Amino acid sequence: MEREVYGYLEARGVEPEGPPFVIYHAMPTADDPFDMEICAPVARTADSSVGWRLRKLPAGMFATILHVGPYDTVETAYDTLTAWIGAHEMAVAGPRREVYLSKPDTPPDKVKTIVEFLVSRVAAPVATG
Repeated sequence: MEREVYGYLEARGVEPEGPPFVIYHAMPTADDPFDMEICAPVARTADSSVGWRLRKLPAGMFATILHVGPYDTVETAYDTLTAWIGAHEMAVAGPRREVYLSKPDTPPDKVKTIVEFLVSRVAAPVATG
């Protein structure tokens, strides 16, 4: 799928401006397929055709962790980041992202993936008395 995205951009003369990433709108379950977008950052827009969407992503506050290792172990980064978010009076506020820093031929134990959660601050409880 990534090759298809980059081929689409190349055919329109658009250079990627960073590593590819995926936005997960819902995490898959055994009964539900992925609800995700495969993305490539670009500096300028291009004509979009049926089935393609070019859009500007809104800014936000993200909690981020770098995972080094095979893709099938990236869930440990999700668990670590989720615990960190809860311990720092934050809450997940939107879709999760994975940014892929490594080339496809990178040995699995050296693959680098950034996991990002859009977050918001949670108000601390107010003591009453």
